[in-house]
Amino acid sequence: MVTPPDQIRAVMQSYPNVSAELSYREDQILGDGTLDPHWKSLFLDFPDRFVVGSDTWAPGRWPIYDAIIDDHRAYLKLLPRGLAEKIAFRNAERMFRRK
Repeated sequence: MVTPPDQIRAVMQSYPNVSAELSYREDQILGDGTLDPHWKSLFLDFPDRFVVGSDTWAPGRWPIYDAIIDDHRAYLKLLPRGLAEKIAFRNAERMFRRK
């Protein structure tokens, strides 16, 4: 949850079958309301390997679920539509062979 984008990039470059989910990353990706350029670059370079995550394993996360998803939507709006759709749901559909 705290691995910086440059280390994630190194893993993805070394291991082409690795994918990543983005729970607990919303603040890093969108920080001050603008899309972090390092995250944007990762998404553009590895568009098929990221999925939205909400990580609701902790009961305290359920009351704020809508806010978590809103945070994801906030940075997804700043990406090209096709890329945002891949991260939001299309990559997961492909990974889990769902439609």
